[in-house]
Amino acid sequence: RRRLGMAGVKEEGPTMANGLPPAEEMTDADMASRLMEQRKAAREEMRLGDEFVLARPVMVTEAAQLMRKERAEAGRDASQADGKQYRQALDYAVEFDNFKDGEARKVVEDKLSQHIYTLHEFELCQLANLLPTDAEEAKAIIPSIEHKIDDDVLQNLLNELRNYTS
Repeated sequence: RRRLGMAGVKEEGPTMANGLPPAEEMTDADMASRLMEQRKAAREEMRLGDEFVLARPVMVTEAAQLMRKERAEAGRDASQADGKQYRQALDYAVEFDNFKDGEARKVVEDKLSQHIYTLHEFELCQLANLLPTDAEEAKAIIPSIEHKIDDDVLQNLLNELRNYTS
């Protein structure tokens, strides 16, 4: 990446090992490219299927919100028309929704998004869904994060998430 330096001389800007600029200098196209790279790498590292390359994982709290909204838009008779599997999925999502408050959900999403360049979206969703008590437990139940994030940083993130649980 080139930029104008002192005296108008073009100089190389900082780039990451993958050839992309640091997050603060990224364009939308750079971000899309980086996200696709992360998804492909995560698919291989975590042994996820091909369908996970383009898919965006959602937290249980997001699933509960989407299902409630869908049901509300369908009308009053929706609960009678819902299939058994849909009702079971909704019951599960409502029961395990860690961030029921809409504002808390937004704050949690913002906190998680600050780590999108360190951890894969799937890993971030798992942290929010499982809410491990400490960094050691988090790394035990989500082994793919073992060498990606410092224990202190992870512990701070977990503490922040726990502050917003319902």
